[in-house]
Amino acid sequence: MQFNWAYDGVNGSVPRNTGPECADYLSPSRKLIETIITIPLCLIAIKCAVSRLKPITHRQLDRVTGYALSANRPLSSSNHNLHHMNYQRNPHESEPRELLMPHHRERSFSSASIASGMVEEFRCQRCSQSGTVPGARNMPGHNLVPSWGKQFLLVTMTLTLGVELGFKFASRTVIYILNPCHITTIIQIYLLACNKPTKSSTVLFRLQMNYLNGPLLAFMFPETDSRQLPLEASIYWIQHALMCIIPVFLLRSGGVYNMEALNDFTWNVIGYAALIIYHFGVLQVVASPVQVNLNHMLCPALKDPFEGTNYRICAVFHEAILCTLLCKLVTFLFSPLPSPIVSNPPFIKNGTPADTTPLISTATMVSSTSLPPHLITSSRPSSRSSSPAKSSSMLQENNIIIKTSKID
Repeated sequence: MQFNWAYDGVNGSVPRNTGPECADYLSPSRKLIETIITIPLCLIAIKCAVSRLKPITHRQLDRVTGYALSANRPLSSSNHNLHHMNYQRNPHESEPRELLMPHHRERSFSSASIASGMVEEFRCQRCSQSGTVPGARNMPGHNLVPSWGKQFLLVTMTLTLGVELGFKFASRTVIYILNPCHITTIIQIYLLACNKPTKSSTVLFRLQMNYLNGPLLAFMFPETDSRQLPLEASIYWIQHALMCIIPVFLLRSGGVYNMEALNDFTWNVIGYAALIIYHFGVLQVVASPVQVNLNHMLCPALKDPFEGTNYRICAVFHEAILCTLLCKLVTFLFSPLPSPIVSNPPFIKNGTPADTTPLISTATMVSSTSLPPHLITSSRPSSRSSSPAKSSSMLQENNIIIKTSKID
């Protein structure tokens, strides 16, 4: 099958754009050595970073404004915990058993939040999907009505990419669609079009936040000499401008479009390692036989300050710093949720939040709740919790139920 239609129109008059001189800038052995070393290192980095990932949490969205609500919400909206209590009483014992279903134990309470009448937001996925929670249609598992700004950016970016594709086919330069900026554009269109919040949306959003170096370098070192058709250069500027606007807009929207803590670099490692693998494993493989300099994988740009045989190794290091710096800077400047950005909620090894709430005395519970005393003072071990560890677990469950009972 012939693919001349995909690269015949590449402008050879532009220096270091195509041709054997650019393709032979680095020797085949040098390319092979760099590829053999770089790709395995990136795979190891991804594996190590994935093993250290924290669970993805999200914030509730305001259906009217489209912005994220506060990190806390009133206890009055969390009384669905009480609906799932299963009091399986032993005829000879008065304390409740199996106070909470397992999926409700993922909720995190603190004495400060209880005193202020607020509780941290860790949503119950099963209740959200079943619709048992009041206002469950604002939660994950249900389609959210997109804001007019999101729809406008979706239409604008989709039309821009469509016009760009038309120019590529008309000029017989379709091969340039493989450049990282176009791949990032497709990811951003998907994020704008996805109205059902999922964890995959958060994953893609956090990954593309590490690719903001593309539009920045496109503005600092524009390459529009090879664009000969009318308005083709204008589409170049529009596309890269939208690539800077969309991440900021989505980050301000909150919800599933959230970032990890500023001191957490696991997603930066995953995103950048995936970008390097794409360069050495895809762009280089496609660019070498057709001698087209895709994203400068065959030879450096004329304005590259690191020009030389080591320019690709230098690019791996300085772009790692630039990608991470831009991601954290944009997150710090434009995130509407500063508190979870600084520190994530504590999690234990099995992925559930660690309950650091101290047990409250019986007298305090009696004075602050309307529960019968026998539900409060049951601290003795039972036949089902004979070990100290099980007794401690049951006390923590009783503590959570007592706190949630303030709703009544």
